[in-house]
Amino acid sequence: MAEKLISFSATYSILEQISMEQVVFRGVISSAGSDKYGERRYAIYIPKGLKDKALRLAGKEVIVIVILPDDAE
Repeated sequence: MAEKLISFSATYSILEQISMEQVVFRGVISSAGSDKYGERRYAIYIPKGLKDKALRLAGKEVIVIVILPDDAE
């Protein structure tokens, strides 16, 4: 666990030096069917309240950090 935290910390330090916008929301990772090779696909749906930000994010590479809340099953 400590190795993962150190790795995350080093990566985050590098990212802090880059000008970036942060968007934080609570969502669910949902099944999005399969690709043409039969591999499962997944999607993270963005809440309606962030529609304007989602339009700016569409088609761009993003960094996703997943944190499971305490009430997660």
